[in-house]
Amino acid sequence: MPDANDVKVSGYVSFPKPEPVKAPQEPDDRKRRTIMFVVVFLVAVLAMLAGYRYVIGSKANDYYLYLVGTHTSWALRLFGDSCQVEPASAYSGREQEIRSVLQQWDGRQAAQSDPGAEGESAPALTAWESCRYKTVVLLKSIQKHKEALKTLEPKSTVVTTPEDHLAAIRIEVGELENVIRETRSSTLGESSAPKEITEALPNINQVLNETGVSLGQGGLDFQSFTSTLERLQEQVAELRIKEKEFLRSRLVQLQEKLKNNGPLVGFIKERSPSQQTAELQNRLEAIGKDTELSEEERSAQQAAIQQELDTVQAYITSLPPSSDERRPVAFSFTLVPDCGAIPSMAIFVAAVLAFPARYWKRLVGIILGVPLLYLVNVGRLTCLGYIGAVDRGGQIFKFVHEYVWQGIFIIFVVVVWLLWVELLVKEKPAKAASN
Repeated sequence: MPDANDVKVSGYVSFPKPEPVKAPQEPDDRKRRTIMFVVVFLVAVLAMLAGYRYVIGSKANDYYLYLVGTHTSWALRLFGDSCQVEPASAYSGREQEIRSVLQQWDGRQAAQSDPGAEGESAPALTAWESCRYKTVVLLKSIQKHKEALKTLEPKSTVVTTPEDHLAAIRIEVGELENVIRETRSSTLGESSAPKEITEALPNINQVLNETGVSLGQGGLDFQSFTSTLERLQEQVAELRIKEKEFLRSRLVQLQEKLKNNGPLVGFIKERSPSQQTAELQNRLEAIGKDTELSEEERSAQQAAIQQELDTVQAYITSLPPSSDERRPVAFSFTLVPDCGAIPSMAIFVAAVLAFPARYWKRLVGIILGVPLLYLVNVGRLTCLGYIGAVDRGGQIFKFVHEYVWQGIFIIFVVVVWLLWVELLVKEKPAKAASN
């Protein structure tokens, strides 16, 4: 019997190479990845939301909200008669003044007015200039209030003579008067200081003047003079404290107003019958002045418009005086910072950054996902503007705004993130097998 060692192998038989079997993921490793995702997600969300609060009022954030309002206005025009962002008619005649304020706030030198062009009217403000001016007015008021609070902080003053004591009180009164003069404006609908302060200051100034005259003439009782100054100083200190409390409350109101500041979007779905009448009358007048039309064409167009005008006027006559049909179907709303969907976008970006994926895939997810969510937000605002006009800002609008679209937008955020994970992050089975 031949030995196994004597057997010659005449060929080779190839067998398929077995695929490496992946070891199942350890529970501890899966738990660690989950914890890491949650931690990175929460940290990123909190960091972006906290950082955005410091951006509110900046030029970049104002311009972003202006773009949101512009794109929403474009969309709403498809469903109504007109839509306008931040009408500048309220600032008519103040164009040069407002542009100077904006230039000074941005650190640029205000343009010098041309003496030869004093009779010419300045170009109308753009929607962006009107929008930015509202924010700058609030920022300047906030800045003035903060500076005023610093001015009213108590100061240590060393006085050695009665004259120095009197001068120190006059300085404190002068500071208080300057603060009142600088901080009072119509920003919050208030034009005067608290009555107890404005009524007390004239009396204090009168006593200071009388005391100064007596001090200059000599022969004043030193003890009586000192007690008078101490009493005046206590009164001034109390007034400064009350003014500081008043300024702090106004500062809180201004900061809250800044958080709710943004471009105004005015949407008119359907003009009122009176507005339609005015437009038709203007068209009749324009046709009558058009010299390029022949008499036959002019008469035909005027007859058609006059017939439409008679129909509208008859409709107005049939309406009750208090009917809602006399009003335009319109809705105006302000795009506050929360309307820009920055918080929802921050949640999406944080979820992309926290998910274990390659850096380029995360970058692609952010580049594609954020504009998509921006378009969804424009659609949301368009829908709310239309419902607000039809419902006239009633309960249906409030319910859709506060509940329906809040949930829908979160669903969109989750869907966009899941699409990114499924279509870009996860590898296809064939590719995974080849690797």
